[in-house]
Amino acid sequence: IAVRGFARKSEYIKLSNCTRLDSTYQQNHTVYVKKSAIHVAAIIASEAKEGEGTNKKQNYPFMRKHPVAVSLDLGRYTIAGNMHCLEGQTVQDVLEDPRVFVPLTSVTITSENNLEYTRPFAAVNKNKIESVREL
Repeated sequence: IAVRGFARKSEYIKLSNCTRLDSTYQQNHTVYVKKSAIHVAAIIASEAKEGEGTNKKQNYPFMRKHPVAVSLDLGRYTIAGNMHCLEGQTVQDVLEDPRVFVPLTSVTITSENNLEYTRPFAAVNKNKIESVREL
């Protein structure tokens, strides 16, 4: 699902102006999706801007990270992109972090039909990942 704006609520997430890669959702509709059912949430390149989808009133401390190129196998598709690790942190450490979603940048999503989509940012549900390969 490509997301232009979202708000969090209970175990469901309210998505607005969203599009499924298979185009079953119309733009400008609101959709409520169970968070645990989401495989990937991605920002559309034309809509990408720093802080998209965050509470901009809260300042977070800067934490230096280094990108690690990875390929994630989610069964029906693969996702290649940069996972960002803290100093001394490994890909395995990021995967074992208790947060459900792992952020990736410079993402290419390839379907089992070899259709490719590129996105500047995607959050991947770790519970949907079958394997991870460092590139």
